[in-house]
Amino acid sequence: MGMHTGKKSVTTAGTRVALTSGVRTPASWCTIQALDGNTGPVYVGDVTVARDASADGKSYTGHKLVPGDFVNLREIGGTTYLDLQNVYIDADNNSDGCCFNYGVR
Repeated sequence: MGMHTGKKSVTTAGTRVALTSGVRTPASWCTIQALDGNTGPVYVGDVTVARDASADGKSYTGHKLVPGDFVNLREIGGTTYLDLQNVYIDADNNSDGCCFNYGVR
């Protein structure tokens, strides 16, 4: 029970990484914020999330977060939980990332 925090970076742009790896991490809710020091956007989504590799800005999948921007993954009701090992980020630039807070009821 309570609130937890974490941080994740994309080592190689274009290579998605899970917020938590190898460990089931159930969460009732999660807030993900792109780090202020990022040099470009990060993208949040499922295993298909992908950075924008096009010149026209139309090829990414997931939720685009510019530095400092955030997204709330709202509470899921009942006995269903969001597993943070199934939430991924990708980035346009190496070493950009996010911090996140999550809670479990």
